[in-house]
Amino acid sequence: MEIQPRPFTPRHPLLQKHLQYFYFLKTDSSQFETQYYAFPSTNTVLNIHQKANCQIQEYHTHVFEDPSQPHLAIVQGMRELALRAHLQG
Repeated sequence: MEIQPRPFTPRHPLLQKHLQYFYFLKTDSSQFETQYYAFPSTNTVLNIHQKANCQIQEYHTHVFEDPSQPHLAIVQGMRELALRAHLQG
């Protein structure tokens, strides 16, 4: 599966004050796996996952399938170096 997220802009005025854009990534396979680098920016990123858990290190985030966890939210603030993101499941 190739990731090609399409950004959405919030329509509600209250959300527009806090969100610049958002996108959805849906996977239907527990075999799904991808890695990418997120480079430093002024954006504060909020990731919301279903049935997932994570391991967070200083410059590496690994999110993986975990049916025992209903929801997972991660806030990624500004940083000085690239962050490697690893999504699995």
